[in-house]
Amino acid sequence: MAISKLNLDWKNKGETGYENSKMNKAKMGDITDKIDEIIDSENTFDAHNFGTSSGYQKFPSGLMMQWGSLEVTMNSTEISRTITFPQAFANNCINAIACISDPGQGSTQMTSNVGVKSFSKTTLDVRLKSTSNYANGQNVTIRWLVLGY
Repeated sequence: MAISKLNLDWKNKGETGYENSKMNKAKMGDITDKIDEIIDSENTFDAHNFGTSSGYQKFPSGLMMQWGSLEVTMNSTEISRTITFPQAFANNCINAIACISDPGQGSTQMTSNVGVKSFSKTTLDVRLKSTSNYANGQNVTIRWLVLGY
């Protein structure tokens, strides 16, 4: 837990006998239970498909991170794809990155790159380019990560 629970000291130094009152102890127990509930709710986050190849996570601050992958077959030296996010951003996507996984090896190795053309609240447009003669017919995986709120 990110926020440690409060250690409350409910001693009354007066002469009212407050610390010995069963009713007041019960009320204080209710108060500390409520404080614990509030602290626990502040530490929760909304995660969907966490630990999988595609999903999103909403943080208490309002920031949301989304990720995924898309396998494509190169049918030319340049292809574009539109990726739809698992969850639309409520306000705005503020940053996006994309990369490709293993572009092959040995005689079938491709020289290629992927770039982010544009992004919106719901989609990411990427362009994959290759200068290799081996691009046609090769399968590559585009991995992406976006941040927004």
